Amino acid sequence: MHHYFTPFYKKLFVSSLFILLFGLWYSAEHKTDVFLPYPDLINHEGKVHSSLVAIAKVLYPKEAPAERDSAKIWNAFLQKNFLRPETQDHQEAQKAGQHPKHLELLPHFKSLRLIDEIMPEQREFDVIIIFGGTPWDTEERFRWVNTLVTERGIKTKAFIYINGKRLLKSSELDWLKGKKFENITYQHEAAKALWDCSYLLKKDPLAIITVAPPPGRRANTNDTLIAFLKYKKENDIHSVLFITNGHYGPYQFETASMVIKGSLQFEGSSSPSNDNVSTVSLTDTLARRFYTIVQNYSAKPG
Repeated sequence: MHHYFTPFYKKLFVSSLFILLFGLWYSAEHKTDVFLPYPDLINHEGKVHSSLVAIAKVLYPKEAPAERDSAKIWNAFLQKNFLRPETQDHQEAQKAGQHPKHLELLPHFKSLRLIDEIMPEQREFDVIIIFGGTPWDTEERFRWVNTLVTERGIKTKAFIYINGKRLLKSSELDWLKGKKFENITYQHEAAKALWDCSYLLKKDPLAIITVAPPPGRRANTNDTLIAFLKYKKENDIHSVLFITNGHYGPYQFETASMVIKGSLQFEGSSSPSNDNVSTVSLTDTLARRFYTIVQNYSAKPG
């Protein structure tokens, strides 16, 4: 029968095997998580989420892969087409505007939990961890923490801000000056100033973990999470609520689930996205989350 096993069938067999193994791994990886407040981009059968497929077909009707194509094919497509331009940072991406078909895409972005607020299921955590960001994103995350603690019944023993050491840009400094903040140079300094001026939060101390940038690049979410795990070993921490804002949620929570890997219980919560959130900001976070999933699978031994 080997004459039927042509190159076409060999390729089909290898692709099917990859999808099966990927699905089994992804399902197993997420068994340790307490709660994932968003749908899987790839299900246990290795199938790409229908909303991601729909977004790709609207934005790139000719180039979009078929729904049945492998995660590797989809990842290559998303990294080429969904990421913001290399010369564009988060701040610039937020100002990029919305695609002419943004309203048509909105239900699919909502389905992938990039628009509406994400609430935790549990109500008590040892620590609330706020992901670092620009001063305005940090302010929004602090505001969301305040909402959770004062209005939504969330309780915690401590608050931690995790970030990479980063010089603020002129636009960020101007924003801070507009709020009467002076003599601030770094992101973590802005976070402390914003926390200390919060009427409801300043009564609680904010621990700040700042990671030095690795050679040749900025410290990223993964780096700050690894730094937190080192901090955790020296402190009695068993449950965590991660905080971010808007569309950053699913990507940052996905990264947290990969780095933590069952070492403690955690959930994630994010405030809703602004109505004027740019299309590229939403597609960018989808591409980064998909990349995180595929890279973690590829890194597995064997």
